[in-house]
Amino acid sequence: MKKVILLAMIFFSILIVPSFNAKADSSQLLFQRVETKPEVVQPGQQFKINFFLKNTSDDSIRDINIKLASIEGKNALSGFSPVNSTNEVYSSKINKGNTAVLSLDMIADSQLKTGTYNVVINISYKYNDAIVQDSKIIGIVIDNQANLAITSMDSSDTGNNTRNLKLAFVNASKGNLDQVMVKVTSNDKEYSKYYGSLEAGDDETYEVTLPFTKDINGKVEVSYKDELNRDGVVSKDLNIKKSASATDKKVSTDKKGGLSSIGDFFKRLFGLGD
Repeated sequence: MKKVILLAMIFFSILIVPSFNAKADSSQLLFQRVETKPEVVQPGQQFKINFFLKNTSDDSIRDINIKLASIEGKNALSGFSPVNSTNEVYSSKINKGNTAVLSLDMIADSQLKTGTYNVVINISYKYNDAIVQDSKIIGIVIDNQANLAITSMDSSDTGNNTRNLKLAFVNASKGNLDQVMVKVTSNDKEYSKYYGSLEAGDDETYEVTLPFTKDINGKVEVSYKDELNRDGVVSKDLNIKKSASATDKKVSTDKKGGLSSIGDFFKRLFGLGD
């Protein structure tokens, strides 16, 4: 009799224990793609993560939960925070063959450096009364947008048919710039100087003496590579008009004065008036 009671208790215990499956088999839920808006995020910027999901199973999937767990290799979600929510997003149901888009609003820390940050996400959902759990890694691209500015460009006459050109520029980016070089073209002649790296906030100047026998037409360019090794350049047109110099004006006046003197001589010689 005791054996019968024991077997009955075991049977009913099995019935009331819920089915649980922690097996990492998420083949029923397809991540079609994951995107950030904008695609490249700047430090301190708010952005959105969109998860495009599809139910590829033969039944409904329920209680879908996606959680941003941590930065790969760390125990916390360092550098990223949710905006007006938690770091989890939930959907109650995705029917067979249907798709869904789940989104999270986030903000990047203002001190993040340029690079790709791998974020571990944990996924769980119910399928056929079993709980399926899995994890994936998504990449968030952070970019300190390059901002190199020419702050001034002045020229002054040095005499001897030359003109001194002086320009100033600054790295107004949050990150460093490399392979910085200034190039000046003036009437098909080229002048340049290599500066190398400029840290955030650094400023530099460049001076060059240009031939000035005629109008100067050309361009000033400052080129660089940003932290993602992309080429960049800022430029300004260079146009300086050559006006008559004081020497030219004096020569013209002297010639005119000489002719006037000769005319006065002949007028006095022949007794002619003005």
